[in-house]
Amino acid sequence: MNITKRLLAALLCLALALAGAAPALASDEPSPWASGVVYEAIAAGLVPMGLRSDYTQAITRAEFCALAVALYEIVTGSEIYGRQPFDDTDDENVEKAAAVGFVAGVGNGMFAPDDMLTREQAAVILSRFAYAIGNPFAIQAPSCRDSGSISPWAAEHVGQLLKSGIMAGVGNNMFEPKGPYTREQSIITIMRLYQASRPVFAYIGNRVFIDAFINDVKIDSPVFWNHFWEGQLGDVANYIQLVPTLEALGAEVSVELPNVIKAYSDTLPGIEFRAEASVDVKNDIVSEFIDGTEGCVIIDGKFYIEFMRISMATDGSMRQSLNGDIFIYTPDHERTDIPTSLEEAYKEFDASLGLDDKDFIMTRAEEELEQLVYSLGEWIKINWIDPAPERIASVFVERGVEDAYEIAGSIIFGYYEYLNDRPSDIDSVIR
Repeated sequence: MNITKRLLAALLCLALALAGAAPALASDEPSPWASGVVYEAIAAGLVPMGLRSDYTQAITRAEFCALAVALYEIVTGSEIYGRQPFDDTDDENVEKAAAVGFVAGVGNGMFAPDDMLTREQAAVILSRFAYAIGNPFAIQAPSCRDSGSISPWAAEHVGQLLKSGIMAGVGNNMFEPKGPYTREQSIITIMRLYQASRPVFAYIGNRVFIDAFINDVKIDSPVFWNHFWEGQLGDVANYIQLVPTLEALGAEVSVELPNVIKAYSDTLPGIEFRAEASVDVKNDIVSEFIDGTEGCVIIDGKFYIEFMRISMATDGSMRQSLNGDIFIYTPDHERTDIPTSLEEAYKEFDASLGLDDKDFIMTRAEEELEQLVYSLGEWIKINWIDPAPERIASVFVERGVEDAYEIAGSIIFGYYEYLNDRPSDIDSVIR
């Protein structure tokens, strides 16, 4: 199973689909696609109390400074003592951020602390932050379709942030530089930069608050972020504890050497897993590198493996749910999780999508739905169409629609019509 860089949007599709949208009504709970990372950032101490609500609200310049200063002081392990004053604010975080050099005023001694932060302004701040901690991004011109609308002073910074994967576009290869940046989008970006800024997170990141399943059976294991594949594969590349995963596959497990585990089963005949590193997450160090099989590590004394490698070993299929959970299915398992009709697809969306997500889809102009084919549609293709063409895809193939993206687009259009209380049966949605 060959998974390449282009699949990030598919695995984290809904987040990308909604990331650049004009924020809906503010919410005291993060959007479903953002909640796992937001709570992880809170646990890491990156989110000040004043920003732990109204997650879908556009963030202000001063609020973003609070996030950036918290990140800087945690990463460097020292408080910022310098201050750069402004005439229109005495906000300590603004003065700290300006003193270090990753924010600047708007001219005439003013900062405009309550102005909405734009996406290109966020890119500049994050790029300067990376420079301030001695880990600058490589120079990169932006390649998005709307690069001509990026302010000249921000263009290089936007290119760096997009290339690094710290920021993402808004879909259809657009960046929307003058658009707003919500609190939850800002927190996610800060978390990515946090993971990229600490030595251990160049390899293994914090715990991710999602669940992993084999054939719909939950694995009793924490999941750790795999920063090596960040911006490429999404959560299916994260680390899952190896022994309970093998046991969920019915394998007999034996430890052959301190860094070698062997498994024997019908689906894993005599396969060997060799740890390539031993990592002490609590003390934030990689204690030992070991030459061996790629993708398996020892975290705090226990074997972990990149989840996707179990799929490769069993020749199975993978999916990621819209709430972030990750799944592997062995070839002999019937994929009853995949809808067989539009009605079942709509029920799955109803159960998985938050109110803000549904409102975003429902209120689009019909011609704007095509943008969702590159995000939500990619998710439908990879999770519903490709693994089991005999299920919902067959309903369309029987009516002469065979292209996977056309099928995905029709499902999205059907759900759009369903949300707007218009006919959404199969004959109504095929266009």
